[in-house]
Amino acid sequence: MCPLPKLEPMARQGDAGSNSSTPSVELQELIYTSAPKLLDSTAAHLGIVAATQGIDAESRRAMGGLWSYSVPEEMHVADSVPLPRFVLMPVPGARPAFSLSRIQSAGFDHTGRTNPIAHHFLGDISEIRSSGLTFSDLVQWASMKQSDGKPSVFIDRWMGDPRHLPCRTISESHGSNPLALLHAVSSDSGVALESLRLAIAAITETLRVYATEKRMVVCVVKPAFAQSVLPFLGAILAALPARVQEIQSAISHVWEISDAP
Repeated sequence: MCPLPKLEPMARQGDAGSNSSTPSVELQELIYTSAPKLLDSTAAHLGIVAATQGIDAESRRAMGGLWSYSVPEEMHVADSVPLPRFVLMPVPGARPAFSLSRIQSAGFDHTGRTNPIAHHFLGDISEIRSSGLTFSDLVQWASMKQSDGKPSVFIDRWMGDPRHLPCRTISESHGSNPLALLHAVSSDSGVALESLRLAIAAITETLRVYATEKRMVVCVVKPAFAQSVLPFLGAILAALPARVQEIQSAISHVWEISDAP
């Protein structure tokens, strides 16, 4: 049996001899939910209510299968209770890109029906590379909590008229030390730090050899861990080289095989 690798910060591209300019990258944004008015006036009540101009049709189609999902009845979770699914995946289009999405229930809409809300961020991979940031930085940015005094980047419910959105600029690095990230996940979730360390070491070792082994990773967690899924993903990515991060896909709250894209 091979020993588990140590968890150490991964070197960033361009660290050696890099300039001191602040890294930044722009993300496009798209929000899908139920509203009286939509950007697409030909659609019914469910549709896109806000989007950055310039998102190509192929990218929209790629995210089209992520509008909503259903929690099995045996979980005994009310439709009005948010139980967010997170999806990270490469997106086809005119230029190689990735999307980071959160899909959850938004309670009931103006017609009294159950209402999903899917909030997507879309980033150009070449721009991320040139910025000096990594996918881990972007996932950690998206996992910021209101308890830290910072507003969530995801919205829980849409209010107001449909509109076009400006690009969202990320201009800070959140560090790439997976052990530091795990301390935060451990304190939030109540899972022992050593258990998280062993889990991520095993996960990252599998992902490093995916090109030859073609083995996927499935993590089974208790419902109480649901709110820690995104920072946990950030810690996994932080333990991988930047180019390996770029080819990863991840989806949470998979109840059945058909749930996975």
